[in-house]
Amino acid sequence: MKYDNKPIFPLEIKPIGYDANKILEYFTKIEARLLTLNLGHPILNKATSYLLDAYLRLEENDIEGARTSIRKSLDVLKADLVTKIEVVAEAKDFPQNLKKLINGLREFVQYGGPHPGPAPRTTTEMILSMSIELIKYLAKAIESKVISLKENE
Repeated sequence: MKYDNKPIFPLEIKPIGYDANKILEYFTKIEARLLTLNLGHPILNKATSYLLDAYLRLEENDIEGARTSIRKSLDVLKADLVTKIEVVAEAKDFPQNLKKLINGLREFVQYGGPHPGPAPRTTTEMILSMSIELIKYLAKAIESKVISLKENE
């Protein structure tokens, strides 16, 4: 569903007024931040859908599944978004720096071999929160034309 050519459901809830803002108090911080994302780009929508899945899995105490979904979200950003970023000459390092940031976040939810017991929930929550903030930043940067994306070739 879209309004003014921007998706509004299920990834966006915009409370208007003081009483409406109180509604968000009933959600967890992660849940509220996921629901209030305003995304107009299909790549960001896909990455966000994986984060929403990660959150729901985390709520069901499926930490391994949540970490997998977070990795998938970060992989979408790295493979589908970073490769399409166009910047001015002064910001030529931005795509490479963004790729390093995504790789760094991904390392927190990647094991690289057998591990004893379940993964720590707090680390998963931290990377989920950071990934949400990264997507919010990228959405703002695209919307305000700080960065642009190449069209499909």
